[in-house]
Amino acid sequence: NWTDQGYDQSEEVGSPGTAFRAITVGSFNTKRCWDNGNPTQQCTSISESLSGEGLITWFSSHGPTRDGRQKPDLVAPGFVIAAAKSSGIAPELESLYGFPGTIDADGVHFYQAGTSMSAPHVTGAVALLLAVEPKLTPEDVRTRLIDSSTQDEFTGEGWSPDGGHGKLNVAALLNVTPLAPSGLRLSAESGVLEVAWEQTAPYQALAFRLERRAAGANLWERVGIFPGPGPHRHHQNDMSPASYRLYASMRTGDWELWGEASWSGVLEPVLAVGPNPFSDGLEFSHPLAQAEVLIFDLQGRVVRRFEGHPSVPQSWDGRDELGQPVPAGVYWIRVQSEDQQLTKRILRLP
Repeated sequence: NWTDQGYDQSEEVGSPGTAFRAITVGSFNTKRCWDNGNPTQQCTSISESLSGEGLITWFSSHGPTRDGRQKPDLVAPGFVIAAAKSSGIAPELESLYGFPGTIDADGVHFYQAGTSMSAPHVTGAVALLLAVEPKLTPEDVRTRLIDSSTQDEFTGEGWSPDGGHGKLNVAALLNVTPLAPSGLRLSAESGVLEVAWEQTAPYQALAFRLERRAAGANLWERVGIFPGPGPHRHHQNDMSPASYRLYASMRTGDWELWGEASWSGVLEPVLAVGPNPFSDGLEFSHPLAQAEVLIFDLQGRVVRRFEGHPSVPQSWDGRDELGQPVPAGVYWIRVQSEDQQLTKRILRLP
């Protein structure tokens, strides 16, 4: 809008971003240089006062809407973003896209800018959210995005015409935290109790501290410090009833509780799974009564739930709760009753 004071950036958001149920996404800068295979990095010619890291991108439309609604809803990375490069791109478009300088060193991606680059970041984040909670409405999703967004010196507090309610924060949106599959696993064989664990992506533990408390005791005793991500195994000759807990030393300098488990003093029931690894499906059986069976991915997300009588073998066809095939990779199957838990790692082949 041009006024007698010059150009007024307000009310720039246009259709379809003004739609009532749309999630409207602006752009912010995350970098200004990239690797295109040359000895030195390629950088944008846009001045750093506009292209500096963290700034709301200058081309991102400002709100509110003409009828006064708060748009954009949030901002996401939209400047110097790598996208797939089509092998069939028309030659006359190559100069328009700045080839070859904008082509990544891998030769199959190139760098672009625009809210057409920031909106897909939010689309992908919403897809991950709906994979966990498929019944959310557009209004629910918008609220989750806003509540989990990050506000800083560039967005300001609350809503702003250029930064919306803040910057996309995928980890906060999905509430990603280490879950039980990254915790302790207990098994007994030949008179020795094995306590096993390992780090799961994306968490980066520098070391682990294992502690034990005998049944009826008040004090926890340190079993040992185990450096690195593992996998780790500790063999305990004393098989009397006890509780175990595991702490992880994180890069922040903090020790975070990673997992807990209890040993009853008797041989644990067996969770039988096969074939493992598997391609099309597997069967599993267990002896725990009134138990729930959960299958997790490596991020700790539940992909499938089962209930059933322990005497009847059950099968998993490698599909999630929505009937979609899960990707190849490592998963965990956990059987949980009121007082016992069995866990086993399984591998789906491509």
